[in-house]
Amino acid sequence: MAEYTCSVCNVKFYDREKKFTNDENKCILHSEMDKNKYNGLLNELFIERIELYIDKNILNNKDNKVTFYNVKIPIFKTETRDSTYLWDKISKKFEYNNFKILFIKSVFYGEEKLSSLKNNYLIFEECDFLKKVIISDCKELIFSNTRFHTYLTYKNDLKEQSINSNLSFNDCIFNIIEFKGVTFNNELFANSKENKSFKLEELNFENCILKNRLNLLNNNYLLKINKLYFINTILENKVIIKSCEIKDLRLIETRFKNFCNFEKNKFVSLSLNETIFEKMVSFQQTKFLTNVDFYYVTFKEHSIFKNTIFTNELNLENALFEKNSSFLNISAHEREKDYKDKYKGKPINIKVANRETARIIKDSFEKQNNIIEANKYYAVEMKEREKELEIIKNPLDSIVFFFHKLSSDHSQNWMLSLFWIFLISYLVTSVKTTYGMFETILYNIFIYGVFDKMANIINPFSIMTRGESLTFSMLLFKIIIAYLIYQFIVSVRQNTRRK
Repeated sequence: MAEYTCSVCNVKFYDREKKFTNDENKCILHSEMDKNKYNGLLNELFIERIELYIDKNILNNKDNKVTFYNVKIPIFKTETRDSTYLWDKISKKFEYNNFKILFIKSVFYGEEKLSSLKNNYLIFEECDFLKKVIISDCKELIFSNTRFHTYLTYKNDLKEQSINSNLSFNDCIFNIIEFKGVTFNNELFANSKENKSFKLEELNFENCILKNRLNLLNNNYLLKINKLYFINTILENKVIIKSCEIKDLRLIETRFKNFCNFEKNKFVSLSLNETIFEKMVSFQQTKFLTNVDFYYVTFKEHSIFKNTIFTNELNLENALFEKNSSFLNISAHEREKDYKDKYKGKPINIKVANRETARIIKDSFEKQNNIIEANKYYAVEMKEREKELEIIKNPLDSIVFFFHKLSSDHSQNWMLSLFWIFLISYLVTSVKTTYGMFETILYNIFIYGVFDKMANIINPFSIMTRGESLTFSMLLFKIIIAYLIYQFIVSVRQNTRRK
């Protein structure tokens, strides 16, 4: 019987394997033959070889470590066989706990369910999982520079208790990740500073607890995520989700117990519901490209929205701010930066969903003694109040708000007040000059001078008229001018105080 030696693991193998793999230089563990389809004989030979390999390495093993290098693992799952078949066989070979099982530069062609190894350490370095990966219960599970081509899930089927897991990913590439009912003790994503290849399509946490830091910052490289969901999850340590483009972010009944950094992100779709931020949270320089509704979201500490962009409506009506928040330089459109990385131009007032949102923003500026910005959102608050008024139900308030806006844009436009002062004065002067019968006509209109006599009695401008008689029409004119002058003064002073 011919004998062959594997160039990778240096084990002896014979014609039975060589005829199957058609490779004289590699055993069935390392053969490059096509393993992408189920083959019963292939699986039988593979299990035999891997058990022999484990037996050989366990003997006189002082380090409690077994390494599989460049192994090509075939498909084991069938209609009658679960994907844990290989791992059940491997676990039976480790009679003692605390063994480190390493797979380096290996390829897994089939669906893998990593279980039955809860008393051992399982480490994957530079591996490829071509199909679905299901994690059940492992003492410690580490993936480094590993690529998951399809779907990775870690679910707890025991509804009564949560699984404690020491799981971590270092510089890995993902497609879809789903975690459910798991308590994570380690930092999940520990990426190096220059990891250009880090990718993540979907990440879903449901009923989970993260005790360590969650870091999705990819340094200077934009990380694109299609879906990022936190549902009924508790994050006990810092959360850094920075410089990401996320198409769909959902924070549902989730509690952040430490500092949250959501800076320089781009959110295309967003759902926020009954979420609590117990420590400071920052959304600086983040772009919200959709309607934003902080629905029953609680901010227990400071919240920062400095230089944040809201292209659509912002709704804070149901949000609770227990401490002050910063909305400095929020804008409806993105602004360019100069060579000193400073913004050009002025921010544009954002769209608010209701008057309460404008009031919250205004109140935030007032608490910081920022009267200039507070006045801007005072005007927005007035405009929203005007939308609420119905002329049939509130005729007098509607008229007041109409003239307030018409005369000075709610005390924000001093040029508008000045314009009306000159225009009305010009029209009245022109009419008096052009029509000689002007006073006579007005005299007859106002019941033969009765209103003129009343005007002289209540004349508040007696100092200006030097005791001269005042017609009712001129009284109305002076009242209008006095109102416009007041609006002009208030509008000019709006950069220092509103009242």
